[in-house]
Amino acid sequence: MQYLEGDCLQLSDGSLWVVKGSYHPPKRIIALPRLVNGRKLKRVDEALSVVHRYYRHFMTYVNFIGRAVPAVPEALIKKHLRVLSTPCPKGLGKVGELCSDLLNTLSTVCGLKCGVAGSLLYGAVTEHSDIDIVCIDNSSAYDCLNNLRKNYVLKPFSYSDFLIEYTNVSEGLSFNDHLRLSTNRITQGVFKSRRYTLRLIDPLREQALQVPCLLSYRVAQVIAKIESTDYRTPSIYTVEVIRPQITAEKVLMVTFRVRYTEIPKESLILINNAFITKRQDGSAVISLDIPDTYVKILT
Repeated sequence: MQYLEGDCLQLSDGSLWVVKGSYHPPKRIIALPRLVNGRKLKRVDEALSVVHRYYRHFMTYVNFIGRAVPAVPEALIKKHLRVLSTPCPKGLGKVGELCSDLLNTLSTVCGLKCGVAGSLLYGAVTEHSDIDIVCIDNSSAYDCLNNLRKNYVLKPFSYSDFLIEYTNVSEGLSFNDHLRLSTNRITQGVFKSRRYTLRLIDPLREQALQVPCLLSYRVAQVIAKIESTDYRTPSIYTVEVIRPQITAEKVLMVTFRVRYTEIPKESLILINNAFITKRQDGSAVISLDIPDTYVKILT
């Protein structure tokens, strides 16, 4: 059974978890808790705090990640909600109508196969809910989304929309850097007055990350230049490390967080408390998804 980024898992104890990525260790699914005892967990640090308090036994070392992560035992899954098999729910008023309109636009204009994620998938929608959508990437997807932005079908966040986003998920970036990236990001914005988030995934491409790790370590600060940008989830950037020296055939910077997508090519970034893995294929990977890692856009 395949589990994809954004799928939701209802466990036997009633908690709800969101799947991270499309590759998982045997009989376990890498995921983060979203609803536990009626509490909604939006931030990664909040989710991990709950894991360490109530689900410490879920923590599993995953060789291709190089550290222990929350991984739900498959035997505890009561219900599997699939992003690509779930259309916009009916009877939800304005948010349901806008969700259907956006899915139809992405399908007919961009040829994307999409489904709903987030609260639309697990049934906790309110009149203020965002539209969260997961799509299978294709070769023309980003150009099509860019055209929709140029034609004002997809609009950037207004300042008030950004403030809501920043308040909900402000980890890892300063206010100004988060604002700067959000303003130019196409995979997040506003569709007909409703905030949206698009995650474009390609499980075959993600397979390139499934390389065994030889060692992992922390570095206080890394300064790197973006050599290739990325709009997908996960975002896999090729970077040139300015300092310190990292001996590797190539260095990748990887993140599953939308806030770190579409960092412009040639940007110079500072990564505080960087987590680095050296891999069997001679490459090195810098992960931006560690709660105490902080990113600063220098240029």
